[in-house]
Amino acid sequence: MPEQPLVSILIPTYQRAHRLISCLQSILTQTYKNIEVVIVDNASTDATAQVIQPFLADPRIRFFQNSENIGSPRNHNRCIEESKGEYLKFLHSDDRFTHDKVLEQWVDYMIRYPTCKMVTCGSVFPTLNSVRQQPFDLLRSAGFHSVRQSLRFQAFGLQSDWMFKKSLLNQTGLLADSFSCDCDFLMKAAYVTDILTVKEVWIEHEYGADNETMVADRLRAWEALRLMLFTQLPYYTKLSVLQKVTLSSFLHSGTLSRMLPAVRSEDYSDLLLGFSDLLYLDPALDLFPGEQRRQLLEELIRLIVQRRPRQEIYDFVATQKWSKPYAHHFLYGFSFSYELYHLTTSLEQGSRRLILVGAQRESACLYEAFPELEPYISADLPELVLGNAPPDREEQMALLSDGTEIQRDHDIILIGENPSGKILNAQLTSRGWKQGLDFIPIQEYGLR
Repeated sequence: MPEQPLVSILIPTYQRAHRLISCLQSILTQTYKNIEVVIVDNASTDATAQVIQPFLADPRIRFFQNSENIGSPRNHNRCIEESKGEYLKFLHSDDRFTHDKVLEQWVDYMIRYPTCKMVTCGSVFPTLNSVRQQPFDLLRSAGFHSVRQSLRFQAFGLQSDWMFKKSLLNQTGLLADSFSCDCDFLMKAAYVTDILTVKEVWIEHEYGADNETMVADRLRAWEALRLMLFTQLPYYTKLSVLQKVTLSSFLHSGTLSRMLPAVRSEDYSDLLLGFSDLLYLDPALDLFPGEQRRQLLEELIRLIVQRRPRQEIYDFVATQKWSKPYAHHFLYGFSFSYELYHLTTSLEQGSRRLILVGAQRESACLYEAFPELEPYISADLPELVLGNAPPDREEQMALLSDGTEIQRDHDIILIGENPSGKILNAQLTSRGWKQGLDFIPIQEYGLR
C-alpha cells in the first residue's frame, strides 16, 4: 500500500478557548492518521493554552504562541511556515469536520485529480439552518473564467472548506497581509491551477457574533477591496481589456445591488456608503466614459446630499442612456451579465445563434434592453438541464434534457436565473465550456 501523504491541519486561533475542544476532537477522531496539527495562538488572553495542554500528549500536535498579536493574515502564514505536510488544510478554531472519514475522502480526491492543486467541499451552518454545496462534483479549469467564479461569495467555499498542495504556494506566495487575504489567495489559485469542488459536506461552521465571516459580512466596500486586490495580481496585465472590465462590472453590480434597496427605502446613509464604494471602483468601464462617469457621480452625490426624493434619484440613474449597465440595474432590479453588451459584435463576425434556456422571467427585459440581439435568437426554451450526450461528443455538443442538441461551434446558450439555470451553468463549466464564449448567464448572480 503506498505511503499516505502527510496532511498538515492548520489552526490559527485567537480568543477561542471555548471552541477549540470541539475542533480538535473532530480532528483526532479521523480515520486518516498521517496528520500533524499546527496550532498558532495569536496572543490570546483567555484560557487557550490551558485548553490545549492536555492534547499535547499526542506528538502529532504542535502548539505555538505569538508574543504579540500579529494580525490574522500573518498568523495564518505562520501556521503555513511551521507546517511540514505535502497537503495543507486550514481548519478555523470555530469549525469542525462533519464525520470521521472526511480527511480520508479528501486525500483520496487530491490523489485522484492530480491536475487540481486545490480541492474544496460543501459546508453546513447549523445555526443558520443552511447547507451550501454543489449538486455534483464540479471541476473548474485554471484561468480567467475560474477567477471570475472566485469573485462570487463562497463559490469555492470558505477557507476551512479548502485543502491544497503546499507546492501551490510556489505560484501564489503566502497570504497577503490584508483582511481580504482569502480572496487574494483564491484569485491567484484559480488562475494557476484546476480546482475541484466536491458535492460532499465535510465542514461544519459555527456562525456566531465573533465568527470571522460574520465580522467580514458587516464590512462595507467588499467590491472595492476585491478590485484593489484584483488589480495587484501578478497576471493582471495579461488579461484583455474586456476581461478586466467584465470583472470590474461584476463588482459594480454588487454595489448597485445594495444601493437600489437604499433608494427605495430612502436610506440616505446607506446610499452615501454605496456611493463611496462606487468611487473606489475601477472607472475604466468602456460603456462608462471617464468624463460622463464623473458627471453621473457628481449629479448622484448632489441628489443624495440634498436628500432628494427616491423617484428623482431613481429616474436620474434609470434614464442615463450612456451608462447602460447602471440604467438597466435600476430599471429591472438586476444586472445583466456584462458579456451581453458586447455580444452583437461577436455575432456579426460569425454565424452563431442564441438559444435562451429558462429565461421566462428575464426575456421581456432582455428584448427591451438588447433589441439588437433578437434576430439572432433561434429558440426560447423552458428550464432545462443537461441530458446524457455521447461521451465522445461532450466537448462539442450538449444534449439538453428535452432532447435539444446544442452545437458548441454554432450556438451560444443564454441561461436564466433559476435553480435549474445554476445547475446547467455548473454542468457546462464541468465539461470545459467557457462562460462568455459558449454560454452566458443572463443575470450576474451570487452578488454579496
